[in-house]
Amino acid sequence: MSKTKLEGTEVVRLNENYLTVLTCKLSKKCRYPGAFFTPCKIRTLSIGKAWANLGASINIISCSVYEALKLRQMESSRVCIELVDRKVISPKGLAEDVLISIGHLVFLAEFCVVNMPTGGAEDFTLILGDHS
Repeated sequence: MSKTKLEGTEVVRLNENYLTVLTCKLSKKCRYPGAFFTPCKIRTLSIGKAWANLGASINIISCSVYEALKLRQMESSRVCIELVDRKVISPKGLAEDVLISIGHLVFLAEFCVVNMPTGGAEDFTLILGDHS
């Protein structure tokens, strides 16, 4: 569409986005899921409940899972992670270029390797962040 001045009776073609707005047929906004659990797989290890936290900006994997996967040697890291309670933790390192399968999709990811407590009611070994 050019930015020429409209004169007389001309037909201007609009796409479906304009139609939606003009007819007030906007779809209902869905509730923001925040965080949810999803099964995933890294190599041959199935993780029944990875915590997909859309508010997080990094991926975190526990030391125990990292060691069980026998991934390449982790890279050193100067990253510090500030938790919601303002506590600061330092990861043991970074696991780079890790293939993670969620359903039929496969992603290449980088994980901060962190000591996580185990045996609690909410025992997470993997946290997937949103990198959009």
